[in-house]
Amino acid sequence: MKFFSYYLIPLGIGLISLIALIFWHDQYRTSGDVPLSMHVAVETKAGLAPGAALARARATALSTGHDTHLSEAPVWFAFEPMPRAGRQVVEFPSRHALDVACWDAASLAPVGSAARGAGSGSLLASKAGFVLTLNPLPSELLCRARFAGPARLSVLQWPADQYELSVEQYHRKSGLLDGGMVVLALFILITALINHQPLYVLFAGWLVLNLRVAALSAGWDIQWLGQTIPSDWLLRSRSVTITLYGIATLTLYQALLKENIAALRYVLPFRIMQWLCMPMLAAAMFLPYGVYLPLLWGITVGCMSVMTVGLFKIIAESRNRVASWFAASFAVSFMATIAEVASAALGMRELLGIINSVTAALASSLLAALAVAEQMRIETEQRQAAQQQLEHAYQAMPVGLFTLDMYGHFLSVNPALQKMLGIASFVPGRTA
Repeated sequence: MKFFSYYLIPLGIGLISLIALIFWHDQYRTSGDVPLSMHVAVETKAGLAPGAALARARATALSTGHDTHLSEAPVWFAFEPMPRAGRQVVEFPSRHALDVACWDAASLAPVGSAARGAGSGSLLASKAGFVLTLNPLPSELLCRARFAGPARLSVLQWPADQYELSVEQYHRKSGLLDGGMVVLALFILITALINHQPLYVLFAGWLVLNLRVAALSAGWDIQWLGQTIPSDWLLRSRSVTITLYGIATLTLYQALLKENIAALRYVLPFRIMQWLCMPMLAAAMFLPYGVYLPLLWGITVGCMSVMTVGLFKIIAESRNRVASWFAASFAVSFMATIAEVASAALGMRELLGIINSVTAALASSLLAALAVAEQMRIETEQRQAAQQQLEHAYQAMPVGLFTLDMYGHFLSVNPALQKMLGIASFVPGRTA
């Protein structure tokens, strides 16, 4: 029964879950979304009128996407919806979009505008970006959008029912990620508080921050526990979240590998990184998002390079399994960071299809948990070894040693005391 409960039930649950993921029907699977080609023109002079913007956009070549490369200049784009049966909607899925406004290109009549906090007409914020719900769709639309961060502009046309299903899928995935990571973090936090282990309190906080970094990459960070974050707070919260995640990662790294870092004489580089933490946090709170992000990327790549080299040196010299798990976690996070930077700076969007902050956050959380578990195993073995040494000393001591309960009965005696008192048989709590 014990073998069945301990091993077969968890194995069966894991096997059925794997079968479900691979073979069973996904009730949230969507279809019918089509990327639309568009003419794109960047606004180089403030106050560009819709008519002039439309003429400039039509003079450019068609494309299915536009990368801003951190530019915050407004982008005008014109596109023609596909003639399709049934009610259609148009999605602008960029998580870095701040606001969107659209006009009917034929008459230049406004059809709607929306920002993160509110929408009017037929435009509203939805999922990670915005959606146009005008019915029927005009033959050609002109839109203007503003972005912050490494944005990519694209336009998708959906059947209305499939888009609604994709919204359900979006919130379901967000809820699964939020709920799973928060429950795990709470479990670790409660365990840490019961056992008075500050390291695991730090790990619980790191898990929550890792969740928010993953949510940022997926466009789910516009909400927290089902509550919408105010639009005025969104960019600032992104800067602060990423910075706090870096600080927590550095602290966890040093807590797990403190002795190895000292042995490698890496104390000075890590002290410099510690000195950078508070200035970076202040910069996250006060610098504009577009100014802070390149600074953050540069420092992050430099710090992670030092930490990764340190990890591999620790592995090579000490064969430390904690360092091995942490190295794997860092390798995943480092590759995701490089992919995000290359994608934003060089337009290499295909890298994000291989590795991004969502997959990196989940994988690095698992690998970091294994590092913490390995550290727990080492500490448990050290405590057991210390207890065995103490027990051996207690038994071998030539001086009589004992403990009593409140009634004067012996709870424990060593062989020397048994010999002194002539105790032939000892029963804890009964021998007086």
